[in-house]
Amino acid sequence: MPALKKTLGFYPEPLSLRAGPISVHPLPEFDTVVEDVQAWEDLDKGWIYPPRLQSLKAGASRELPYRTRVFPLPKTHLIEHKDATADGHLD
Repeated sequence: MPALKKTLGFYPEPLSLRAGPISVHPLPEFDTVVEDVQAWEDLDKGWIYPPRLQSLKAGASRELPYRTRVFPLPKTHLIEHKDATADGHLD
């Protein structure tokens, strides 16, 4: 079976690790992704807050007074398993 690779989470430091057949490395676009997140309006003292929700009614958009509870962050790293024997080893 060829090596399995998956993108992995948001971590604002360029982390590189290896443990046997498993390795973690920054993605090629790491610097750009981190810079983009650090420019978000909803970032304060290193804490990332969820964006405010938008409502569309009758073609008009308005910002709601509350925030979403779950929001995605872009991926910054790649995890690779060189000796995987099943597709689910990185799930």
